[in-house]
Amino acid sequence: FYQLTKINPRDFLKIKDVKDVKPISDRKVEIIVENASKALPEIFELCHKYGIQIEEISYKKPTLNDVFIHLTGRELREEEGTFFDHIRMIHRRRVL
Repeated sequence: FYQLTKINPRDFLKIKDVKDVKPISDRKVEIIVENASKALPEIFELCHKYGIQIEEISYKKPTLNDVFIHLTGRELREEEGTFFDHIRMIHRRRVL
């Protein structure tokens, strides 16, 4: 957590392993990093520099679905197509 008035969220992007920053509220930000063990100490240092007290940190490894959404912009299980496309797929499964 942090206060937006003390720091510009874009300042986190200056850290090498930080890939994206998404402000959630005036006291919370989501920081996407490539390597958390390298980025976290630098994030702590930047917050300390601006006098920001970190209240909570959570860490989550991305799931396969998270990566798929990031790369494609859609859910892994989203089905696209018409009703007839769906019927064709069912028919192909039966033939195989």
